[in-house]
Amino acid sequence: ATLALGPAPGLGVGVLVSVVLFLRHSARPHIPELGEVPGERVYRNVNRHDVVTRPELVIARVDAPLSFTSARPIAERLAGLVRNRPEARYLVIDCTAINTADFTGVDMLGTLSEELSATGVEVHLAAMRGPVSDILSRDAAYRTMVEQGRVHRSVPEAVDALGGPAGGSA
Repeated sequence: ATLALGPAPGLGVGVLVSVVLFLRHSARPHIPELGEVPGERVYRNVNRHDVVTRPELVIARVDAPLSFTSARPIAERLAGLVRNRPEARYLVIDCTAINTADFTGVDMLGTLSEELSATGVEVHLAAMRGPVSDILSRDAAYRTMVEQGRVHRSVPEAVDALGGPAGGSA
């Protein structure tokens, strides 16, 4: 575009393409389901690795910010993972890749937790980054999760709190 239109219009096209790609990625965030690598306390994508899962436990990693552009797709994907596992009683959200959150994303987590709780599924958060935790701590639903022991330092810690390793009670 820069060669054909000149520097200023070319720069404008570049910025526009970047914004479109960002919005596209936000609208379809990568949210893999995770399972435990046998013999290790490491959790990896069930579609890419030989892992062990438990029917009552869904573990998913959100690879996107909790923002107004990604909140709805994240909630739909997480709810879908739980729906596809009728035995599910727990959803552990691996938050290692969440680097920021806004009001809509924070609200989505609280709403998702309430909706899944109504179906008998308890939501747990694991490996939350400090700055994101600071943002979430302003929300009453998050503070309640902390008080109830549903916020954990790591995925293995969350799994231990829910009855042991992924292969422990299949």
